[in-house]
Amino acid sequence: MKALIVATVYGFVESFLKSDIKLLQDKGYKVYVAVNTEIMNHGGLDGLDIELVDIPFARSPFSSENKRAFDLLYNLMENEAFDLVHCHTPVGGVEARKAVDKLAANGKKRPKVIYTAHGFHFYKGAPVGNWLTFYNVEKKYAKSTDVIVTINHEDYILASEKFKPRLNVRYCPGVGIDTEEIAKLSGNADRAAIRKGLGVPDSAYLIMSIGELNDNKNHEAVIKALHLYNDKNIYYVIYGEGPKRKALETMIKSFGMEENVKLAGFSEDAVKNLAAADLFILPSKREGLCVSLLEAMAMGLPCLTSEIRGNVDLMQPVKLTREDNFVPLFKPNDPAEISEKIKFLRENKAVSEKLADLNKGRAKDFNQKKVTARMSEIYDSVEKMA
Repeated sequence: MKALIVATVYGFVESFLKSDIKLLQDKGYKVYVAVNTEIMNHGGLDGLDIELVDIPFARSPFSSENKRAFDLLYNLMENEAFDLVHCHTPVGGVEARKAVDKLAANGKKRPKVIYTAHGFHFYKGAPVGNWLTFYNVEKKYAKSTDVIVTINHEDYILASEKFKPRLNVRYCPGVGIDTEEIAKLSGNADRAAIRKGLGVPDSAYLIMSIGELNDNKNHEAVIKALHLYNDKNIYYVIYGEGPKRKALETMIKSFGMEENVKLAGFSEDAVKNLAAADLFILPSKREGLCVSLLEAMAMGLPCLTSEIRGNVDLMQPVKLTREDNFVPLFKPNDPAEISEKIKFLRENKAVSEKLADLNKGRAKDFNQKKVTARMSEIYDSVEKMA
């Protein structure tokens, strides 16, 4: 049996889909991975016994480059006659299902198709342009999909009500994290050494974020919040690379915060280094179900995050802290609110510790073993289709 995993960029598969690859291999599939191998390639798929195929997807759905990517993807599907295609990300997901439709129209073998939506671009509060651009496309290609998998409850409800896949819509709690391994990282980490390597004093209040430097991740909101707070003993470290690096550097310099705000780039040690932090912040405008937030929760960190779909799923039990007159959610476009919440947690150690304990327990609901069991059952259900 042959299975094809399709996503727009290498880094997405590298970061989030290794468990799916292993699961398919355990089920007896020879696994092919079709991605743009030039984007966010850190070599994380080396040695996985897969057939890696370079398909030059562009991230923008409007790019003419995707026509060539489609042709190459269709040829791959035609030549290999896959039994299963599991596609991810908006561009990869659409181009893969277009190719499957063309196979069927040409009388070729049609593989079973799963599409995992890692956060629809249309959601409550999304710009009208997102709905106009993405909603009708997803509704159209839902009919070409056997199973749609969603990773948060808002998307699940929408897809269940509005889309009509060939079999059904399923919920899976994200891509999963290894909570036991993360706990070991936390226990073995040298807090003082990590801080020294980052140039952060032992006595400082250290905030960390992990995420690509792009508009959606919204790191500038936290930088503005810290500018409002104006405390030189607060440090902010962001792990990630991306197109907004120069803009963020300019903002940091204009605020005179070069010493306190550090763009640490991509690091294999980013999760381990969370052990040196006092607080994790995720200010994103849009998320499906954020792995870096889950990892920070599993590390036993108090977390602040934007009040958006996905994040609300993760933080739901943490709202128990209302008796402390505090909810760890904020509007992503409100630096003043972010500043106030940072100040509250810094000054209320008992609430901060309670949040950390709640987060660590909640993260266990998204353990890799639970997610793998759910995906295994979804794969089995598709295999049984006539």
